[in-house]
Parts: sequence; structure tokens; C-alpha cells
Amino acid sequence: MKYTLTLALLFGLSVPSYATDETKEKIVIKKDEVQQIIFTKDNSIYFHMKDDSYLKGDIVKPRHCNYSARYKVGFQDEFSNEFKLYHREGFRTCRFTNVERIA
Repeated sequence: MKYTLTLALLFGLSVPSYATDETKEKIVIKKDEVQQIIFTKDNSIYFHMKDDSYLKGDIVKPRHCNYSARYKVGFQDEFSNEFKLYHREGFRTCRFTNVERIA
């Protein structure tokens, strides 16, 4: 039993760990620069910025980001991967990834 534990620990230390690609630049979106948010049926989200540029991201859980006119969007001053949609029953957190500037 001792040898099995020792081998398991040694094997665990020798397995290479694969890190995620963190070299990609993380885009921080400022609340004051967003002009419009566009939700699409292909589970993408677009941010139309006040300088007429666009940012695109992929929605993580589409059912949490079903936007309608009844919702109020709640931003922090700066955000990069989530914001809140407030409605009568409370709020939903809309999460997205892979934000990139497309235009």
C-alpha cells in the first residue's frame, strides 16, 4: 500500500500540466463606451461601441442571455466576460467568452 501511494504521488508530479492559452489579450469593455448590445440566434453577442467599432463574443449559457425589452442591463464600470440582466423576478447573469474586436 505504501508503494502504491508513493508511485501515485510520483506519477502525479511527473505528468505535465497543460495550461490554457492565456497569451491571448483579454479585452476589457467599459460601460460608458457601449452603445448597443446585439444578441443573435447563433449564440453570439455583439457590442456596438460608441466609436462605431464592434466586439463579438460567444455566449456560454444561451438561456441566461435571452434578452427582451423587459430586462434592464446592469454593468459594472468595466467588464470582460459577464453582465447582469435584471427583470421582475430578479436577475440573470449573462456570461460570454472569446471576445474579439471584429470591426
